[in-house]
Amino acid sequence: MVVILFLISIFCFQNLFCVEFKLNSSTHTTEKFLSEEEQTLEELYEEIDKIEEETVSVYFQEEIHLYQEDEGFLESLQQNPLDLNTATYLQLKSLPGITDELARKIVRYRRLNPFKSKSELKKIVDAEVYNKISPFVIVDKVKKAAQLNGQVRIRFYPEEKTEIKTYYQPKEKFEQPYYFYNRTQLSYGDKLSLGYVFLHKPNENVPSLESFSYLLRKWWVRLNSIGLFDKIIFGNYKAGFGYGMVFHENAAVSNLVGSVKPKMRGLREDKSTADNAYLYGLGFESNIGNLEYSIFYSQKDLITKTTVFTEVVQTDEEEQTIVSSYTIDDLIDIRNDYVEYDKYLLDYDVNIETSTINKLPKRKVQEQLVGINFLFPIDVFKIGFCGYYARYDNPFDPDKTKVSGYDLVDKYSERWRYVYRGDNLVVGSLYFEFPLDKLIFFSELAQSKAYFSQQSTSTFSSQLGSGVNLGILLFLSRTKFYLLYTYLEPTFYSPLGIPIKIYDYPNSQRGIKIGNSYKFKNGEINFSYGTAELFKGIWSGHWSSEQPRFPSRYNEIFFETKYKVFKDIELYFRTIDDLRERYIDLKTYGLSLEQQLVQTQQLRIKNRYQVSTSILKDTILKIRYDHQWQKFIDYGKSYYGEQLCAELKYKFWGFTINSRFCIFNSDEQVYLSYLEPKWYNLYMLETEENAGGDKFYF
Repeated sequence: MVVILFLISIFCFQNLFCVEFKLNSSTHTTEKFLSEEEQTLEELYEEIDKIEEETVSVYFQEEIHLYQEDEGFLESLQQNPLDLNTATYLQLKSLPGITDELARKIVRYRRLNPFKSKSELKKIVDAEVYNKISPFVIVDKVKKAAQLNGQVRIRFYPEEKTEIKTYYQPKEKFEQPYYFYNRTQLSYGDKLSLGYVFLHKPNENVPSLESFSYLLRKWWVRLNSIGLFDKIIFGNYKAGFGYGMVFHENAAVSNLVGSVKPKMRGLREDKSTADNAYLYGLGFESNIGNLEYSIFYSQKDLITKTTVFTEVVQTDEEEQTIVSSYTIDDLIDIRNDYVEYDKYLLDYDVNIETSTINKLPKRKVQEQLVGINFLFPIDVFKIGFCGYYARYDNPFDPDKTKVSGYDLVDKYSERWRYVYRGDNLVVGSLYFEFPLDKLIFFSELAQSKAYFSQQSTSTFSSQLGSGVNLGILLFLSRTKFYLLYTYLEPTFYSPLGIPIKIYDYPNSQRGIKIGNSYKFKNGEINFSYGTAELFKGIWSGHWSSEQPRFPSRYNEIFFETKYKVFKDIELYFRTIDDLRERYIDLKTYGLSLEQQLVQTQQLRIKNRYQVSTSILKDTILKIRYDHQWQKFIDYGKSYYGEQLCAELKYKFWGFTINSRFCIFNSDEQVYLSYLEPKWYNLYMLETEENAGGDKFYF
């Protein structure tokens, strides 16, 4: 399979090389349309090679068009009607009289048989609805889909800058500094698509037959509308069902900007480079009448971190030396792909088995998983269930009592005992949605059970945890109001999901978030306020961890606005202000001459100012300034960090060229990577003094 994919990619270079092909109107396009915000965030995640394009829903705009009752909007639609074969699910929902269910039926109908005339709509909607939407829709002449279509993406950095390497990336370890990335996707009509992702990071093994299977990070084959199935996918894939508590299609993206009401899209190709992320196996999607269902199986090897220690035991007869090796991982950390971005940056540590410096990772745990999803629409009401059973060939029972830097009474004191332990995990949820006039109620109720098989000698027999996400949306003209409630027990484990959270770190919380989104002629405003109670301390056990060791509260205010001054110039402002509690050593921050550990409140203010312009044809220029200010409330000292970035996107001959130049500087204790999340080799430490420099990306 791999050889075939590479041969096809060579053919693609010779005949079809491009950055992005235009979609033919007869192909399924509901996953191809992005808002400007989605595109911006997608580009950011591409830079860290953690996620592919067309994935992340940002802010609060994806579920219902805010202009559904606006006469100006309908007048515009009449002048520029929607094509039934290419309009997105969201665009279809904006039409008068089109409900969620009708929009879904239209998308499903055209997937199997593209519309040839507008009158075919009468097979789906009644005469009254047809007469309402008829002025706003058309059917362009269906063109025959290209036999072979595709995309090739390549990124190459000949050598990483050494002057900005951090403490965890010593210069002498970089003997093979180049970075090479290739993603190739091919499709044949709208029935078959396949592809792969290849990545070599600085100082990894030289590509060879032995290392090829590791450097080939992902591959997939997807078949559409085959026999009884709407979709068949095998290879690397990911799952998104319900509202993301159990299965979230972006579960491996640690800094995900989530939407108020997450929209999951079933089984999809995994085009990321995160080694431990998502699933590997076979999946099916289909329907029986109105019942939509998915069944899938995964068998994936997860790279794990171990510690080997030697213990000398004196007995009555002789002295014995015992060498022990044990896993010190948390399953949640593994699934979030700590191998690349954990504090220890394992890729650059030659002393552990998971290191990829001139060798391949050896220590692995195999996960076997079976999952299902059922969704049953009843008129406008939707109810569904999703879940999975996972089994691991080696149990997880982390013990860091003998690991340097940890101060644990016993192995169960880490994170106040709330670490996944076991070799079996069952997770499931019941989710529903109910629209009522201008209100939408939605919820997902989930539960997990982690347990050991009978062979285990662990004192933990099982852990049961629950989680609840509730939401209410209210639509008034151009404004959307929302209210969210979340309750997540510390023992609720969902490594493939992302529950709606107020505080993004632990599951140990309950809280609410309120906000609104307002759109006007030349811009929009988004605002939210969230407050949460953290049940327990969430200290990890490591001496340098500043997470609170005692129950605490968290508050956050979010505000953003953008406004088009002229047709080609847009202004943007965003602020994220939060008040959280930290457990700190006052001496580290220069607030005391002696070591003094306290839990205290920290205020952080993060602002972004941005100007975007597209005055020149096929060219987009963005200039932005980011500023972060933070202060411990009970003490007088403040800390600052800032950066200035210029981004340029240029399109020609089917290619898209992206480049960015960034200058950054910060005081001690300012976590700059928050401003520009996890740029490769730009992971600035909180304790690194006067971090500064520049970064160029092309």
